[in-house]
Amino acid sequence: MAIGKKIISFWKQVRLRSSDMFTLFKVGVGIKVPTHKLHIKDSTDPIKVEGVQSDTSSSTKFLVLDGSDVVKHTTAGGKTTEEVQDIVGAMFTSNTETGIAATYEDSDGTIDLVVSGVTDLHTAGVDGAANQLLTDDGDGTVTSESHLTFESSTLELGGDTFDSFNIQRKNHSDNIGGELRIFSGAGGGTNKAGGDLIFKSGKGTGNALGGAIEFYVSTAGSSGDTAHFLQAIDMKITDGLVHVTGNITLTGTVDGIDIATDVAANTAKVDLTVNGAGTIHANNVPTLNQSTTGNATTATVAATSAITDAAAASTTYYPVLVDGFTGFQALEAESELTFVGNTGILTATGFAGALTGDVTGNADTATTLTAGNKSINGTFQSKGFIQDDDRNLTIGGDGHAIHVDASDLTDDSTSASGTNGTYNHITFENPRLLATNSSVTTTNASTVFIKGAPVASTNQTITNAYALYVFGGDSYFGGNIIAGNNIIKDDDGVTCITFDSSGNTTIANTLNATLTGNVTGNTSGSSGSCTGQAATVATIAGLAPNTATTAAAQPNITSLHSSIAITKQVKVTLSTADCNALHTTPIELVAAQGADTVIVPTGGMIRVDRALTQGQSSADVNFHYADKEPGTAGQSSVAHYRRFMYNESGDRVFHISPAFFYSEVSQNLTDDVNKALEVSVDSAFTNNCFTSIDIYLTYNVFDIS
Repeated sequence: MAIGKKIISFWKQVRLRSSDMFTLFKVGVGIKVPTHKLHIKDSTDPIKVEGVQSDTSSSTKFLVLDGSDVVKHTTAGGKTTEEVQDIVGAMFTSNTETGIAATYEDSDGTIDLVVSGVTDLHTAGVDGAANQLLTDDGDGTVTSESHLTFESSTLELGGDTFDSFNIQRKNHSDNIGGELRIFSGAGGGTNKAGGDLIFKSGKGTGNALGGAIEFYVSTAGSSGDTAHFLQAIDMKITDGLVHVTGNITLTGTVDGIDIATDVAANTAKVDLTVNGAGTIHANNVPTLNQSTTGNATTATVAATSAITDAAAASTTYYPVLVDGFTGFQALEAESELTFVGNTGILTATGFAGALTGDVTGNADTATTLTAGNKSINGTFQSKGFIQDDDRNLTIGGDGHAIHVDASDLTDDSTSASGTNGTYNHITFENPRLLATNSSVTTTNASTVFIKGAPVASTNQTITNAYALYVFGGDSYFGGNIIAGNNIIKDDDGVTCITFDSSGNTTIANTLNATLTGNVTGNTSGSSGSCTGQAATVATIAGLAPNTATTAAAQPNITSLHSSIAITKQVKVTLSTADCNALHTTPIELVAAQGADTVIVPTGGMIRVDRALTQGQSSADVNFHYADKEPGTAGQSSVAHYRRFMYNESGDRVFHISPAFFYSEVSQNLTDDVNKALEVSVDSAFTNNCFTSIDIYLTYNVFDIS
């Protein structure tokens, strides 16, 4: 027995029976303290057995080492199932896969294989350019076809050559040929059109033709029916020519005409024969709605055309023009000549030639009219009119720049015994002046401006030159008459009345007039004499009325005091609306009388036309000066009526007397000077309680200068 590297006689060491040697002891080879009956240890290959025989029986067991290097036997060929699975799983987990993912599932001992998308067929041995389709050669070989490409939504057949490329359904080996159908997409949803199916040949270059589209119907067998058809439903051919070799048999309808109808019943039946020359032979050709070329062998000219009034509103049309007025002419149109449907408006950029007849509407621009008289039978409207013409003429009474001739005008609208308020033969309406910029001032403005009277020029003398000459009839001026040079002359040109800037009037000669009523103002000067006598003479500064009947008996009054008071009377009517708003909007009774003047009421009355009971006890009526509303009794009220018409049941009349006036009406020396006299109420009346209120007021105007 070898122990270590020495041969030792076992019997010299252990003196026991041989049968007890392995029962009582553990034998260790290469180890001093064995742990098992036989424990062998060495750095490499500790055990060698020679002469071992093969055994293929099913009961053959295998010696294996467990995790602690203990020898055991097994029938699993030396590896457990888990060990084999782990070994194979490690092979898939640790290697590199291309185009496939491998995952070992240790929990159930399986391997998951997932093929990933192939993005590069060149790695699989497929050669080809971009967008080429792949074919299988039958033996599993994949080929990228250079003549078959698909890009975006286009399938392209053939290469960069001029040879043909075919799409053909496979022939049937022993039956009728199968159909080849090409369908476009059907519409979906509500009112959606189906997709178009378009056949379009290639476009030519230069002066070469475009490619043709040819449809062939193959002939039948030796005993078959040769009448096969090229059928079309609502077929439309756009651009190019249609070339047909052979016969075309039409069924169905053309433009709504039943082709199958007998010729005698419908002369529009079409009998077409088309040959390579492009000629159409037909008993009757329907409406041509495409371009045609060439000349008909025989043809007649249509004597009339059907015209309909179908112009759409606001649609612009272009009138048809021709190059000549006889013979056959090409139809043309110009963009400068248009007609707008349903308006009757024909528009052109210009017009040349004489106009005859009536012309209506407005011209946007116009140039000088030709010489001679022009008549306009209707109203002439213009944004401006300037007459500027130097010419020779025969002097006469007619207006040479503007003449309005005498006219007989008949009123055919006013009823019998009716009355017209106004008739004006020529009217100048006053314009309104506006300004884009603010605070614009125009010094002088007039509706009618006459610069001056006619001026005598070369070889001319004018006896009487008038800027405005009213030969006869009365003249009425609704406004003031202002004389610019402050002089009024008679028809002989003699100055009769002169005004100065202070308002004084000077009469050049004797004033002959019958005076009625009162004469106010001062008289001065000693020249001349005053003859005659006023029918009545008002009391002046406390003098008794003058009853003298002769001029000699008139008192000689040389002057009047400048501070004399003038007595006046006014009537003001307040409407229902005025009364309703009187607590917020005072009503003016007497306007301000000017600088250094004061209005003092002296009497009068108030006449009330009642509509409803006035139930507001706080409504007090006050007369006061402007800007002092509603007035306060004893401070700023000139006249005060407490609880005016409160609970009164009918119409009333109130006298205005000094008893109603308060001694104190102002608390300074300015509130009453040059101020209007107003009436207001300090609290609102019952709404709509008064039909009207008439106020009659007498008052003095004092000059306090």
